[in-house]
Amino acid sequence: MGGSIIYPFRGSVLCLLFTLTLLFSLGGCGHDDSGGEKHVETDQHGFPVSVNEPVGQMTEKNGMRSMIVKASAYTLRPQETKNYALGVAAWGDKLEPGMKAIAVSRDLIPLGLGHNTEVTIHGLSGTYRVLDKMNKRWTNKIDIFFGDDVALARKWGKRRVVITWGGGKG
Repeated sequence: MGGSIIYPFRGSVLCLLFTLTLLFSLGGCGHDDSGGEKHVETDQHGFPVSVNEPVGQMTEKNGMRSMIVKASAYTLRPQETKNYALGVAAWGDKLEPGMKAIAVSRDLIPLGLGHNTEVTIHGLSGTYRVLDKMNKRWTNKIDIFFGDDVALARKWGKRRVVITWGGGKG
């Protein structure tokens, strides 16, 4: 499926315009043809600025998938996790400060974002691993783990980001 685009509406001029906009904004899954990383605009905290395109749009190229998702932050505070299993993620992994981990909404799992999938979040350094699942009520969403740094998690807030991962099934 290299180079294919997945979108909910077909056969319209709007669809063509949306596809072109998405391809230019994602820059072909976040990399230019020379292999260099695309520049990502950041805010005063060094976080990537929120993407303006619609959430849930995905591209696939060379075995890699990119998608625009809503992204929020979570920490180890009891009110943000299960009180009876503080720091234990949905698949049983023990979350600890300093880990680069995310939780994914359950609709993303069949798209290849299953347990231990490596994910890059455009504008953030390093690779994050899918170690947690979110409540069923969420769709097209990730939660970025900030350990015990509540202040940094609040600075992150909520924003739309582009994530990239290998295209295999979850």
